[in-house]
Amino acid sequence: MNSPFHNQNPNEGWIPLAEAAWLSPYGAEYLSLLARQKKLLAVKIDDVWHTTKEALHEYISQQQKIKALNRKRDADVIMPRVPIQNYGYLLNFEEEKGQT
Repeated sequence: MNSPFHNQNPNEGWIPLAEAAWLSPYGAEYLSLLARQKKLLAVKIDDVWHTTKEALHEYISQQQKIKALNRKRDADVIMPRVPIQNYGYLLNFEEEKGQT
């Protein structure tokens, strides 16, 4: 994906959230919300929110870890890891077979 911000100096630590959106699965508006909620390290420069690539990658990896833990928790809730017991299907089948 080519960023429209490619002509900016890459040595500067802070990038606008519009550019950060190109580097992440999130849109600029959502990143702005995260910045306002102080969930993403960001500063406002000339009324434009900026973050660092490191802060963005840290947030993304943190969210991936949380997502993985939630999937594991949900899998344990939906399908608890207990021994499976037969509650009658085969027993009923054998009873029907024996009755005929």
